[in-house]
Amino acid sequence: MVEHAKDMGRRGLQRWGDKLIGAVGRYLGRHRRYPWVSKLRRLIARLHAAAENRDYDMDRNGESRILDCLSRAQPARVIFDVGANTGDWSHRAARAMPEATIHAFEVVPSTFALLRETVQALPQVRPVNMGLSDQEGVLDIHHDPVYPALATSVNGFSEGFHHYQPQVASLPVIKGSQYCKEQGIEHIDLLKIDVEGHEPQVLKGFESMLQAG
Repeated sequence: MVEHAKDMGRRGLQRWGDKLIGAVGRYLGRHRRYPWVSKLRRLIARLHAAAENRDYDMDRNGESRILDCLSRAQPARVIFDVGANTGDWSHRAARAMPEATIHAFEVVPSTFALLRETVQALPQVRPVNMGLSDQEGVLDIHHDPVYPALATSVNGFSEGFHHYQPQVASLPVIKGSQYCKEQGIEHIDLLKIDVEGHEPQVLKGFESMLQAG
């Protein structure tokens, strides 16, 4: 009885909240030309970005700290940076773990050129101009040189989530397990994946290695 009452109370509160948000949204919509509404929209956008951790500065978003902690916990010999973008993560990982060999995968040619420039002074970083997936072949990649970090294989993701119109190119991909076989790699110490929605397929491409432990 008590739980039922609590559930009813939660539902009522949710309905009230939905109505309030709807009313505020309609009010702001009617007054969107007012300067204070524009300022409020920018503030809300910044708060939303912070809540979603949309911060690509590695020293602010915690990525540098994670690499430093990992370097002290256990030395890594083989690192995969899948979705290396322009190479900032690979560069930082090479500084944190200089003894490791880093295989940096970037499928978009224009972004790959920037990756090579970033890591050209780091011989332990091996740039690879292809993507990883759950099969070998080609994959349609939605990308824009202005937004290199947002390349994705998910149709409609760029337009719906990041609000820009991308170019589409069919680019080469390979299974992670096949790449490892060709390179004589039996074990990966650290696998970083940032491929804007294609992560499950990347992991599936390592299925045989994951099953083997």
